[in-house]
Amino acid sequence: MGVGRTASTVCGSFTRALSRLPRTSATESSCVRHTVFLADTMDTDMPSSPPARLSAPLSPPGVSRTFYKRQLPCPPAIEFSSEQGKHIFAGALAAGGANTFFKLIEQFRTQDEPAFCGLASVAMVLNSLAIDPRRAWKGPWRWFHEEMLDCCHPLARVREEGVTLDQAACLAHCNGAAVEVYPSGCVSLGTFRDMVRDACASGTEHIIVAYCRADFGQTGDGHHSPVGAYSEAEDLVLILDTARFKYPPHWVPLPMLYRCGRWAGCCRVVLAWGTRHHPQPGSSPGPPTDSQPLPAHSSSCSFSSSPASIHPLHLPSPSPKRTITMHPPPPPLPQVYGPHRQGHRPPPRLHAPGPPPPPRLRALHPGPEG
Repeated sequence: MGVGRTASTVCGSFTRALSRLPRTSATESSCVRHTVFLADTMDTDMPSSPPARLSAPLSPPGVSRTFYKRQLPCPPAIEFSSEQGKHIFAGALAAGGANTFFKLIEQFRTQDEPAFCGLASVAMVLNSLAIDPRRAWKGPWRWFHEEMLDCCHPLARVREEGVTLDQAACLAHCNGAAVEVYPSGCVSLGTFRDMVRDACASGTEHIIVAYCRADFGQTGDGHHSPVGAYSEAEDLVLILDTARFKYPPHWVPLPMLYRCGRWAGCCRVVLAWGTRHHPQPGSSPGPPTDSQPLPAHSSSCSFSSSPASIHPLHLPSPSPKRTITMHPPPPPLPQVYGPHRQGHRPPPRLHAPGPPPPPRLRALHPGPEG
């Protein structure tokens, strides 16, 4: 009761004080009431004068125009999230052509720079293959990030030029994989279709396509992105576009992808035993302990930074820690990153001794991102 009497006394005093103020217009009275309300709800340590309005520039320095995404040209592409795109994916999943989708979608990322499509694609695939980079990314965590893929080409140049097919293959090799590179003309449309079908059905192999955006009516030029699924019934490939700020994931016709005007070939990246966090066949179970000292990371690369120096049959051998026997396909021979024996054909898989072959990645590249 005492509290109520005190509150009533305070309110009465406040009302009498307001009545002694000069008469104001309705607008001014409204402002007074609004000011009293704000003073009652705001923290006491707030400044009495309103802060200056903060405004960010509409365009960064040197950029005259900015964009929020792009309209995906349909056809020839089909947006993944559309009803038709969902129907195609359901059919591909039921037919076993989307097994690789789930590992990739766990690691799906947006490229950090407009020309980092190649780096983002390689980082996605390396993380999907569960390769331990053996060096820290942030804090105590070891993880592949685009900024860590700098051994084959300086990041400053990648920001301006992107990466080529050879440089993307070099990055995959230097980070724990053996790679086969197939220049343009080494595979037919049917062989390319078989490669895509097998990789998407395996769930442990990944393909990175490199193509010219202009051939699909898209803005830009050369681009890398992983393949997420293949619809054999529709003969469509799901492109997990790393430039998600520009285009969403979408389906494109496989023959059209193969016949891109600047299609330059493909590379197959094979996971080498011992690079995963999983134990090798015949070794004791359990992942390596995090307390083990990490080897010093070298910013240099065993390959030349010049793509012209990489040719079939003239490739240096990788570190013994990443060795894996690679058998090139019948002539014409592809460029091969990793140890191999020329002229040797492996026995049929049914009679091959030892563990099954490890998973593989294949990549196509026409040129740097435009």
